[in-house]
Amino acid sequence: MMTMKTYIAGVFAIISMLVVPAATYAQTSEAQVISALEAQTQALLAKVAQLQAQLGVQDGGSNTSGFGTAAATNVSATGAGVGTYGTTGGTVDSSACPNIGRSLKKGASGDDVRRLQQFLAEDPTVYPEAMVTGYYGALTEAAVRRWQAKYQVVSSGTPETTGYGVVGPRTAAAIALLCSTRAGGSANSNPSVGGYIQVSPISGAAPLTTNVTATVNTAGSCAGATYTLDFGDRTTVQNIPVSTGNCREVAQTFQHTYQYGGVYQIVLSAGGHRTTATVQVSGPLPPSNPTTPTTPQVSSFSVSPNAGVAPLQSVFYTWIPAARPASAGSYQINFGDGAVVQPPFCSQTDTCQTPGQSAHIYANPGTYTAQLIHSSLGVVGSATITVSSPTPAATTTPTTTPAVTGSYGIISIMPLTSTTGDAGVTTAFSVPVCAPYQLDWGDGTPISTIIASCTPNSSLGVTLEASHAYTAAGSYTVALRDGTGAVRSSAGVSISL
Repeated sequence: MMTMKTYIAGVFAIISMLVVPAATYAQTSEAQVISALEAQTQALLAKVAQLQAQLGVQDGGSNTSGFGTAAATNVSATGAGVGTYGTTGGTVDSSACPNIGRSLKKGASGDDVRRLQQFLAEDPTVYPEAMVTGYYGALTEAAVRRWQAKYQVVSSGTPETTGYGVVGPRTAAAIALLCSTRAGGSANSNPSVGGYIQVSPISGAAPLTTNVTATVNTAGSCAGATYTLDFGDRTTVQNIPVSTGNCREVAQTFQHTYQYGGVYQIVLSAGGHRTTATVQVSGPLPPSNPTTPTTPQVSSFSVSPNAGVAPLQSVFYTWIPAARPASAGSYQINFGDGAVVQPPFCSQTDTCQTPGQSAHIYANPGTYTAQLIHSSLGVVGSATITVSSPTPAATTTPTTTPAVTGSYGIISIMPLTSTTGDAGVTTAFSVPVCAPYQLDWGDGTPISTIIASCTPNSSLGVTLEASHAYTAAGSYTVALRDGTGAVRSSAGVSISL
């Protein structure tokens, strides 16, 4: 009987034999290198499977149903794409192996890329973004590099010279080895939960009808669970049950209409899992009902600082309890410069000793009146913010606006996966932290100003994703604008119906 020590030594002996020296890369075309890596990957994985069979060890199963690739025959887009709005890696079974049979690198797509992302998402120190999209983008490449360094496969160089950031023969074999030798039960015994949501459209005028597709049990659990889908407008919450013994993903599409204007947060949750997406609806707020007085559910609304030099970042403090009757209505903050957001609620377990915080940047001088608006009561709190012009410098050196962390830019555009046959795109883009931005789809859809998170999630600042469905064929320009409406980045898309 082969011992585990002999097995591991044998696999890594094979890995070392298949290393392609840097000198060889320098003398070989990229196409030849890729072809050689793919052939070596197949041979290496076959050898790993043979050694596993000798040990009686099986790779964990992988769940290949669900989101899959993002191909759509009626959409063509300029540039590669990444992601789907409102996705999350969720909780991935610790025994699932990606079973990679080819060389994967930036620009690749397919179900094997999705399985790789699920595997990487198991370790938050490796892949904290946990985005399972089926596209090998910059975030996936960075996660692969962290995994390679952590397990001492390679920790320097480039994809072309050392394979740093590429899942080639050495990395694929190391992943297969880790999967087949680590302890743990099968996917059938893991009671974890996970899921993601796709929303289209995510903005428009009231009444706005959206299609919300909830994909649950992405962890491949067989224990059964009940997921809840809350549309954020105090309507009936939808339950999505997964029966015990069903170990596959379950996808359901709900059509929901928002009758009034506002910013709504859609929440998919089960146990400790929570996935959200935001829908912005323009139009009048819900009518007030003076015959049914309602006690305000907010105790305070304040801002600090309320005066300063442009650009001024202010933080708004609100106290809105999460546990309140359905008739209590909803809230939004109008910052007075065209931007509107939904304030945070206290969690069910929070004592709400600390008010929720909403940061906003006033880019231009002026006097602004910010309002906390209740859907039934109207304005329940207000604050005045005075923003002055910067003081001219004493020297002749031109005054520059202090730079914020990150930059505006469209990273990629990808055809939108849709269960209803709509033609649309998903775009990934970056904005500076705490910065206002607008996303113009180029088809006349109303444009809203949104404030980016003040916590960067990539070296570019804040990396986000959004999706949009087009109703007419044609060529459109997707533009990313700053808070003043100036175009910072753009890309073209072609839609055929």
